[in-house]
Amino acid sequence: MSSFSTNPSNSPSPSSSSRPTDDTLWSLTAASMPTILILGGSYGGLQCASTLIKGGLPEGWRVIVVDRNDHFNHLYVFPRVSILPEYAPKAFIPITQLLPPPHLYLHSTLISLSATHATVSLPPSSQTPTTLSIPYQYLVYALGGSLPPPIDLSKSDGTKAAGLEMLKIEKKKIDSLKKGGRVLVIGGGALGIQLASDVREAWKGEREVCLLHSRERLLNRFGERMHEETKSRFDALGITYFLGERAIIPPEGFNLNCTTPKSVTTSKGNVIQCDVILMCTGQTPLSHHLIPHFNSCIDPKTKLVRVLKTTQIESGEATGETAGVDGRMFAIGDCCYQQDVVMAGYTAYNQGTVAGKNILKHISHSTPSTSASSSTTPSTPLKLDEYEWEAPAIKLTLGILNYMIQTPDDSDESIDPKQRPAKYIVGENGEEDLGVDGMWKFFGVGDVDRTE
Repeated sequence: MSSFSTNPSNSPSPSSSSRPTDDTLWSLTAASMPTILILGGSYGGLQCASTLIKGGLPEGWRVIVVDRNDHFNHLYVFPRVSILPEYAPKAFIPITQLLPPPHLYLHSTLISLSATHATVSLPPSSQTPTTLSIPYQYLVYALGGSLPPPIDLSKSDGTKAAGLEMLKIEKKKIDSLKKGGRVLVIGGGALGIQLASDVREAWKGEREVCLLHSRERLLNRFGERMHEETKSRFDALGITYFLGERAIIPPEGFNLNCTTPKSVTTSKGNVIQCDVILMCTGQTPLSHHLIPHFNSCIDPKTKLVRVLKTTQIESGEATGETAGVDGRMFAIGDCCYQQDVVMAGYTAYNQGTVAGKNILKHISHSTPSTSASSSTTPSTPLKLDEYEWEAPAIKLTLGILNYMIQTPDDSDESIDPKQRPAKYIVGENGEEDLGVDGMWKFFGVGDVDRTE
């Protein structure tokens, strides 16, 4: 995995504002500079931008990344820092240095999208926002999915300060409980497992923790050993768990904002008493901006964006045809569907690489114009890269210092990748901050104050 860092001499200060100047605002709406617009600045979107900028993007082109957050949100440490807030500043990493001029990271919210323009509100939350219509030649849709309540910052203004305050909410509720107060975690995916074990350890057993999961098996996309080791660790920590049972959610939903005693009935008739509920069920794809003009590109049941192996958006179900103008719309990450691919940061990252390389190939193969509706394309077929399936991999924390890792065993390359066994590492020597400083170095800001 290559570093995101750029040449410091050409980059703005990491602490500089991502809000552009008035001159830059005017240039954003101008069609004079061909633009690659990346919607979403997380693992996949930023890697796509890095691939484009470092990969030989022709002079005169620019990359614009639109994201509602003014820092990179390192989501994988959010569960931990919501319980150990002293490390929370490290979860928000400055990134304006990654896009040196003429490229731009735009702290803004997408309002609408067409085949040629994106309309954004800048800043995301303001009484008097500036609305801009940005023309583009290539689009990368990387908006991911909504996050479960314990780590959902979507109601903030997208600033680091606001994010830090929101990540304190669950800890404050658990702190307010008396000794023996009970926390119910609904959802036995990685987030639920990590929060359950962290809560049990961080309060030194003074909070009872129960986990409710709808499937008989935890982490069903991963090896059976992940399930067994997790149960063993729960037993050691004294965490109660109910598997193969769903919570019956009342019409008005659960009150997640208070610590008054609650009763949760399961699909098997069990009644679980608790004081705090942590909802850790799955995310919903943020694909709604495509519906007005590209509804056929979205699966009506899953709401995931249909994509080809080239990461280009597919025009409809199994059409094999690209959407938009001349195949110049791409989608990566948790908002899109590729068969048997685990939704994770590493898959989004690698999809971002493929999308970036394919855009560069597309540009070199065509004679671009400043209009997204016209270009001169040679008759020679264009061979684009394809995203290759990756075996499931995960690092799962099972308490403050305990963890388990699953990766594919690639020692015998003669075995088909989809048939290779998994290998596991179980450890008790983890880091409280999950080694997040390594991400700051990865982004080229290892020496920057973590409060920036």
